Amino acid sequence: MSAAPKLELHRDPEPKHPDDELMDQVCDALNLVDRSAKDFLNWPFRELAALTGGMAKGDVWFVCAFSGNGKTTFLSSAIDEWYTQGKKVYVMPLETRPKVFRTYWACQRLGINPGEVLSGALEGHPQGSAMRTAIRTELHMQTEGRMRDLVRVNPVNAVNVPRLTRAVQEAHDWGADVIIVDHIDQIAGGDGSNLYAESRKVNGAVLDLAQDYEQKLLCSSQLNNGAMVGGRDKLARYGPPEPNHVFMGGHKRHIATGMIGLHRKLRERRQDEDPKEYKAALHEARIGDAEVRTALEPGVMGATAMKLRNYGERDGQRVYMALENGRVSSIDERDKHGTSYQELARL
Repeated sequence: MSAAPKLELHRDPEPKHPDDELMDQVCDALNLVDRSAKDFLNWPFRELAALTGGMAKGDVWFVCAFSGNGKTTFLSSAIDEWYTQGKKVYVMPLETRPKVFRTYWACQRLGINPGEVLSGALEGHPQGSAMRTAIRTELHMQTEGRMRDLVRVNPVNAVNVPRLTRAVQEAHDWGADVIIVDHIDQIAGGDGSNLYAESRKVNGAVLDLAQDYEQKLLCSSQLNNGAMVGGRDKLARYGPPEPNHVFMGGHKRHIATGMIGLHRKLRERRQDEDPKEYKAALHEARIGDAEVRTALEPGVMGATAMKLRNYGERDGQRVYMALENGRVSSIDERDKHGTSYQELARL
């Protein structure tokens, strides 16, 4: 019978003289003060960057939304904008297979709604043949040059502490400017009997790895659809999320430098509506007598600050961005992006 492995006991470092501790702490603080702008990563959407400030090495950020409210659209748009800026982006698209993520990215860059490809609608589209050729060309471009060098996709479909550790090590060695985990609730291992403990362990590792490897980690998280069960307001899931909506959100808020909640905006009153008609139209959408989309402002995505460690007084503030053909952009820059294949061809 083989001997049991010897346990390695964790030992705290030897205590320092208080004066030495003081000098180390002040020197570390001075290094923080002396950081330059290039040490921070800013959201590539002007409105959101102005609200949140930059992301620093060792920071952990969360992007939260109810299912179908645009997490993947938001993150893939940010990835493309950061790529355009020359940033190195390491992606773990756990909710989607790499082939789907790459197709989504190619479509966004062409101003083609990814749904046209992923739902099979491309076949019957009047421009379908030309669109397919353009997408294929864009996909081939991802294998060479800047696209190959600046965006790396990890193929795992769920995370645990060992997988996450290997990924962060790989991203660090590669020189990543940001690591994106979409979404952190896709956890591998365990029997599912204690999801809270498994989630807490993985999210604790996120913070440790971000700080140990001096990486910026951006994780998406599902909002708890159970919070909407039994509610009669059909528009509630499209409104600004509350902290208690975050799936197992307690330990996520504990480690987060910033937490952003995605949502939609109620439409403005039309010129042909009086206030009473407008109120009635929203009410019909709330109770399900009219389609939800009739109450939402088309082409707009909202982002609410659910937690900003650096700007706590801004918690609850929100900004709005453009949302067109599966792409998010700054509202005042929406004309920089073609919103259809025809517009792209004209450019």
